[in-house]
Amino acid sequence: MASETMIQNAKAFLLQESDDSKLNLYDHLCSVMHKVLENRMPNSVDILESLSKEAKTNKFAPATDPSSDVSPTSQEVDLANLQNKLFDKPSEDAEPEPEDEVEMPLPDLMDTAHYFEQ
Repeated sequence: MASETMIQNAKAFLLQESDDSKLNLYDHLCSVMHKVLENRMPNSVDILESLSKEAKTNKFAPATDPSSDVSPTSQEVDLANLQNKLFDKPSEDAEPEPEDEVEMPLPDLMDTAHYFEQ
């Protein structure tokens, strides 16, 4: 009975979170032991510290490089980029573009209003 209480107290101690990293020793030791048992290296006792450091580093490192997450643009993004030109102010030096060359993503409201007046 006393040994079961001692085991529960020890496990509770190992489950306490660190103030700095918000990790606990129990989970860290489990991941290190999992790596040791998974790889079954003959010199595991010699590289235990490096395995521990690697397990800790992998907790904080992102799984993939965020800079490589370049997803293809969707139709919504393409449409937003096209419509963004509608909100840009033309500079004073720039010549106004002829109406025929501008791609119109929205219908011409003046033309539609003309049909309603008839």
